Amino acid sequence: MKYKDILQFDPITEVIQLDRLDKDDYRKEVVKTFVYPDYFVETILPEMVENIVFSGRDKKGIQVIGNYGTGKSHLMSLVSLIAENEEYLNDVQNEKVKDIFEPIAGKFKVHRFEMQTDKKFWSVITFQLQRFLDAIGVEYRFDDASLKMYSEQLDEMMAAFEEKYPDHGFMLVIDEMLSYLKTHAAVGQLDQDLQVLQALGQQCAKGRFAFMFGVQEMIYQSKEFAFAAEMLLKVKDRYTDLTIRKEDVSFVVQKRLLRKSESQKKQIREHLEKFIPFFSEMHAHLSEYVELFPVHPSYFENFQKIRLGRAQREVLKTLSAQFAKISEEEIPADNPGLITYDQYWEQMMADAGLMSIPDFKTVADTVKIVHDKIESNFEGVRAKQIPLAKRITNATAIKILQGELSKRNGARAETLVEDLCVTNPLAENKEFLVDAVNSCAKHIVGATSGQYFEFNEENYEYRLRTEGGVNIDQQIIQFAETMSANHKDEAFFRFMVEVLGIEDSPYRTGFRIYKHEIEWKSHRITRDGYIFLGNPNEKSTTHPKQYFYMIVMPIFQEEKKKRNNDSDEVYFVFDTISDEFKNLVCNYGAAFSLWNSADTSLKPIYKGKMEDLFQKTRREFDTCYLSETKVYYKNEPVRELKSFQLPQAGASRLEIFDSVASAIFDEQFKEQTPHHPVFSLARQTINSGNLDRYIKGTIAKIINPTESNQDGEAVLTGLGCYKAGELEVDESIYAISILNMMNERESQMVVNQNEILEMLPNSDQVWRSKDYGIDAAFEFMVLSVLVALGECEIKLNSGEILNAANLDKLRNLQADDYFNFAFIKRPKGVNLPVIKAITKSFCGKDLSNRLDQQDTYVSLVNSAKKLAAECATTVAQKFQTSTNIAGVDIVSADEALRLRNNTTALKGFCDRLSTFTSEAKLKNLPFDLETVNKMIGYKNDFESLLNKLNLANELEAKVSYLTQAKQYIPAETELSRNIDATIQSLPKVLTAQSESEVENYKTELETSKQHYINWYLRKYREYCINDIDDAKRVEIFNSAEYVVCEELAKCPLLNATTWQNWRMKFNKLRKADSNVENILATTPYANFNPLTVGVQEMKNVRELGVELEDIYQMWIRSLKDFIKTSDAQDALKLMDEGGQNFLNRFVNGMEPIQDGHSAQVLLELINILSEGFEKVEINQDGMSKYFTHPMTITEAKGAFELYIEQMSKGKDRNKVRIILHG
Repeated sequence: MKYKDILQFDPITEVIQLDRLDKDDYRKEVVKTFVYPDYFVETILPEMVENIVFSGRDKKGIQVIGNYGTGKSHLMSLVSLIAENEEYLNDVQNEKVKDIFEPIAGKFKVHRFEMQTDKKFWSVITFQLQRFLDAIGVEYRFDDASLKMYSEQLDEMMAAFEEKYPDHGFMLVIDEMLSYLKTHAAVGQLDQDLQVLQALGQQCAKGRFAFMFGVQEMIYQSKEFAFAAEMLLKVKDRYTDLTIRKEDVSFVVQKRLLRKSESQKKQIREHLEKFIPFFSEMHAHLSEYVELFPVHPSYFENFQKIRLGRAQREVLKTLSAQFAKISEEEIPADNPGLITYDQYWEQMMADAGLMSIPDFKTVADTVKIVHDKIESNFEGVRAKQIPLAKRITNATAIKILQGELSKRNGARAETLVEDLCVTNPLAENKEFLVDAVNSCAKHIVGATSGQYFEFNEENYEYRLRTEGGVNIDQQIIQFAETMSANHKDEAFFRFMVEVLGIEDSPYRTGFRIYKHEIEWKSHRITRDGYIFLGNPNEKSTTHPKQYFYMIVMPIFQEEKKKRNNDSDEVYFVFDTISDEFKNLVCNYGAAFSLWNSADTSLKPIYKGKMEDLFQKTRREFDTCYLSETKVYYKNEPVRELKSFQLPQAGASRLEIFDSVASAIFDEQFKEQTPHHPVFSLARQTINSGNLDRYIKGTIAKIINPTESNQDGEAVLTGLGCYKAGELEVDESIYAISILNMMNERESQMVVNQNEILEMLPNSDQVWRSKDYGIDAAFEFMVLSVLVALGECEIKLNSGEILNAANLDKLRNLQADDYFNFAFIKRPKGVNLPVIKAITKSFCGKDLSNRLDQQDTYVSLVNSAKKLAAECATTVAQKFQTSTNIAGVDIVSADEALRLRNNTTALKGFCDRLSTFTSEAKLKNLPFDLETVNKMIGYKNDFESLLNKLNLANELEAKVSYLTQAKQYIPAETELSRNIDATIQSLPKVLTAQSESEVENYKTELETSKQHYINWYLRKYREYCINDIDDAKRVEIFNSAEYVVCEELAKCPLLNATTWQNWRMKFNKLRKADSNVENILATTPYANFNPLTVGVQEMKNVRELGVELEDIYQMWIRSLKDFIKTSDAQDALKLMDEGGQNFLNRFVNGMEPIQDGHSAQVLLELINILSEGFEKVEINQDGMSKYFTHPMTITEAKGAFELYIEQMSKGKDRNKVRIILHG
């Protein structure tokens, strides 16, 4: 059976073109071949007619939206042809559509054109309209220079048209608008175009004008037009939008290209049913497959997605060509025989014009390379797969053209089976076909080395690689396939090091062996050991031997999986971990190897791949390692990692493995070191990271046992050296062991370092005690406690001796000093004569017979510390230079230097002495009797001088009072001479330091001070006024005379000097301070200097009152005399009436000036008189020039005001006075 036997084939060989619609045969073909989908009949066509018919309401322009090849141009051609000529209704193949078109058939004159220019839109529109109007005899011309609105010109055009054709409407049809608008948007002309579109849409609502245009996408949604959103909304209101769905293409294929009778459909169904078991889509949509036969339904979907417009435009034409090609062929019996989308690639390759599109050329070149690779690599039995391989390649070419090449679209094996209808005579189900396609596609990847065809692990799609070149992912996969088991385990171990966060370098070069420590939970300390990744038999390479071994076993090398049963080994086995993890870890290892050997240009790429693969491998590891990690220890039953009590959420993977090892080894550690100290009080587990902190805290606690120090207490308690707040070794097995070694020797015999410590064989300075195997740092702390208790001394390799007297030196030791000392020995005894001299001087009595009592050391230390503090203060404040009080040298410069040196030495002695806080420390007192007696002499001199300075300071305040008082007493007076004599007696008194002389001198100082106070008070009271006079002073200050004179002093006609001299004398009046005696008790000055007063005569209050009255009367008389002068009288006549009356009353004595206000008024009027007025005379002749005609009241006021302004021009308005003359 051939294809033509079951198809009624009506080919479509070309695309509708508006410029060919002038030919009648072409027109008829356009109408006759149109196929009407249901929603065209129900929605699209009625909507178009409603906006075209003359009687329509709220009509709008029509925007037809349809992608290339959807029939957009065909639809506009159909509607416009019927609107132009009703005879074409006979060629319409749908009776219902004929009824729809009836109202508009033959009712319009139609002009059509395609936009193929870049000129201004309005210019194009008017040119096309003008050409059409001229052709149909309408007398109207568009004026290019017109300023009329677009709508006005369209109105005028339609008026001219309707005059010529009163029974017709005018239809304008434009195709290919979108590319034109996008071009204009790019050059900033879109706003003008949109205004024209708005005007054309508005014109449709006015009468017999109809307008439709076609675009590939709705212009309101085009991203190129987003900037003109506001204008687009205005245009949108003027158009109805009609969209042609892409499904309509398949409808056209069914109804026009591939019409079938029912019997033909039955034959097709019977043919396709044989293949339903292999294709689920065909099974689910068999009717659709029958209707579209021989086109696969997915053909249209994939066709529509191709971005290249030229290809999409010709979908129906392309199918027509393919139908014609197969019409004479037999329908295959072993295959559905469908036209699938991969076959369209061959049609595209035959179109030379597509090669001008860069993306298509890139894809075409890539396909050619892949095809060549297929031909040269598919050999032998694979040669049969060449056709399928090329079809897969062609299909991926179509897929990649459905988006940007950078998106790298592809297809999965399952969809390729469905869409390409792949069959195989051996297939029993779909899975067989999917495997066949997968196998073929992977061979394509291999043939191209993944450079031009690849598999995407993330979405399982096969796709073309248009970028070509090295395919890093494929290189990694291929390298991984060649890796040996040993190489794969190396990759696994490298991954484990990274994922566990092991940061140290391998302990032995060439082996994955790492130093490590885990917590010994019961003892609050860590134990040193190793993490092993590899064969446990390589453990012999680890030296020194430590407490444990955590062994990560290989997963690829079966011959290296044998385990031992040693008690210090725990095994982590991953044999059951997922294959996905194994594949990923191999790829990770391959990426690492390729990165390691790549040149500098590829290293960053491989590094990125390596990091990405590590992340993927880690994610897979995290999903399964808790359940798939098996833990082996000795002969105990194997356990899963998750069966142990693991740390809480947030713990690292290494912490999880460590916690398991710690739990397993706890008892083993106890067997290894049964007498190891338990640090149960430690706030944190002691480890290599915080050991130094704990040791420093322990040293601090040994030096100052009474100070709080939790770290030190934790360590010392664990060592048995601290109890009840004191250092104590009675129950410390470690201290007792040391003491026993010293007791076995004579008193000054030493115990060498190598008798106490031993170095771990083959170690890097790892030392432990010989008796109980504790770390050297802890053993040294035991020794330090014994030193503090006076039980021994330690000689360092530097030669320095550590004893109870110099414990502070412990702070300066380095970690290697804990095992690099020379020896220890018992300390010497106490020097009793020295202790006797010291305690008698510092404690006030001999305490040498009470050295076994703690209060002896408390008294000695407190006295030493107190004297050291006094020495430091005195040296800093008093012994830096000579000391002089009231001109007397108490300490000379030379004596200050001697005292400074001696006191500094005494302070150092006291500081050292204050550290000897126990009998054990006194045994190491480094001072002999001669030195002690010398320091005691310094102490006596220091205390004697302090007494002398204290007395001088006591007398200094009294002498300083008299010294200051001298500056207020006249020289060569008896009082001055007596005070001088008293001051000069100070050196004699200080030198004698006689208690009686000191008391007599204090009495003499007080007597001189009182004589001064009495003299000062007498002078003070002579100068100041009493309470009665002060009341009179206040009365004068508030008097009318004072207030008036204060104001009139501003008058330039009066002599202000008289007033200023009087006020200066008045201001000197001051009232005596009743508290002046109390002030003089502490300071010789009470805001009064008798020397500055002298003998000048002071006016009393009453005299000053009489003088004020005289000034007042004198000034009043002077002002009255001024007003009576002829000039003042002339000026007075020009003053306003109020001012004249005030001054006349003042002159006549009827206006007394007795307050500040009246004085201020008088002053202002006097100033006016003294400066003068400006007289302005007005008369009837002058006014007549301004009153030239009968006036209203308002006009008359204005004229008079203008006259006055002219007469006063240039004069001070405040001084102008108007005078009317007959």
